[in-house]
Amino acid sequence: MPQDADGQRSIVLDGLEAGAAITTSGTITPLNYRFVDDGWKADPLGWSRKRQSAGTTATPSGDTRSTRSEKPIYQTPDDEAAATSTDG
Repeated sequence: MPQDADGQRSIVLDGLEAGAAITTSGTITPLNYRFVDDGWKADPLGWSRKRQSAGTTATPSGDTRSTRSEKPIYQTPDDEAAATSTDG
């Protein structure tokens, strides 16, 4: 959980110990930890960094991504020139 330094330390140490004990490639060793806060499931996009910095939006679940466009969008004119260049 956030702000649980002791719990986080335990998970890291147990993970390192389990990893060191693996002798066969591809082995998965489950750890007995479960994230108990399932509140994120009600608003799966609520973690959006854009939403955090820009406030909530009118879109469901705070989805602040741009809408899709058929026309390519470039960050700078130089990027567009490089992408559309026929030189090599």
